[in-house]
Amino acid sequence: MRRLVLLLTAAVAAPAAATDWWLIGANGRGAMFVDLDSVRRNGDRVTQRVVGVMPGLAIVRIEAIERLDCRAGTATDLRVTLHLSDGTAVARPPAPAARPVRKGTVGGASFAFGCGGPVERGAVGTPVPGDDLDRAARLAIAGLG
Repeated sequence: MRRLVLLLTAAVAAPAAATDWWLIGANGRGAMFVDLDSVRRNGDRVTQRVVGVMPGLAIVRIEAIERLDCRAGTATDLRVTLHLSDGTAVARPPAPAARPVRKGTVGGASFAFGCGGPVERGAVGTPVPGDDLDRAARLAIAGLG
């Protein structure tokens, strides 16, 4: 019994693994991140989790699962949750159809990150230490991230 208590205590006390976030773009209003651990490839299709953080706006965070078609150059939002400044989370219906991805946009950076390999990821994104995306977004917006 004592051994079980020690094992359970160790399991509870062990820190949770941090998510492998990458900053893929920022402007004066917000920053966009991709969870590298969520990137799943199946042929020319990639599914990944993206999070946009916009401190001080009415919508302070957008979390999405997107599907990319690397061959067709399109993206589809499979699930989107908007987090409002009052703490409310609102699920948005999934997009009915794929949309073309435009280079030079945050969506284009997300596409390049998901559809590219490690070299492209390094050219598009920057690893974020830890899980504090709000702090990382503020630094990126200020040009320090």
